[in-house]
Amino acid sequence: MIIRNCTIIDCAGRPPYDAEVRIAEGYIREIGTTLNDDGPVLDAGGGFLLPGLVNLHVHINRRHLSRSGGMFRQGAPAVENSSDAKRMLYATRNAWYELSRGITTLRDLCSVGRTASELKSAINEGLIRGPRMVVCGLGIASTGGHETH
Repeated sequence: MIIRNCTIIDCAGRPPYDAEVRIAEGYIREIGTTLNDDGPVLDAGGGFLLPGLVNLHVHINRRHLSRSGGMFRQGAPAVENSSDAKRMLYATRNAWYELSRGITTLRDLCSVGRTASELKSAINEGLIRGPRMVVCGLGIASTGGHETH
């Protein structure tokens, strides 16, 4: 696949530049100005292409703030007190949301139970699509917990 009509931000200190990008087997294989390919072509519409982003503080099974009307903390108990299956559904949806926003790596900081670990395994096994996950495992909190824990 060739991505055309995009501005590259390579995060290597160079100024942004216009180019085409060849993708093969899920990897960037070539960057140039006039690439030829018999495969599909994606017009980026003048948008930007940059390396995947990293989100270093995620609770993957909670609702995302941007989708919760600013009620992230207040909505957390409802999610955390849900069944394991429902928490996994939230986590799967949130992983896809992160990936669709350019987050290719995330670090989960103490989701309830083994949700994050199981989701990471499902992504690594190719069962579902999602970002690369670094999982911290179960949290340790002071007596009485940390807000909702």
